[in-house]
Amino acid sequence: HRVSLTPQVIEKRVKPIQNSFSQFVIEAMGYDLTAHRFLRGSELFYLHDPLAVGVVINSDLVRKERLSVDVEIQEGQHFGQISETSDDPKIDVCLEVDIKGFLELFLSRLI
Repeated sequence: HRVSLTPQVIEKRVKPIQNSFSQFVIEAMGYDLTAHRFLRGSELFYLHDPLAVGVVINSDLVRKERLSVDVEIQEGQHFGQISETSDDPKIDVCLEVDIKGFLELFLSRLI
């Protein structure tokens, strides 16, 4: 939940592009161009999957650390929760993101 688009960014940066890809992005986010809001009433649209792709394109967008982690797989209150462990193996875990840098990369690809 670090990188998101707001209605203001969509109106100012995405909508003016007016090509088929920018239109697809607007529709995929569920953004209503007439009401100038997201259809589900959210103030933000999080870019989880696009961020993952962005990191593949430019790994410098994130600060990573090699950690051992455990993911809770039992259904319930903590399902999906990640915690650090002392076990091996260690994997690259993204801890910080260059929000501005990623948004510029994302928006530049809409053209």
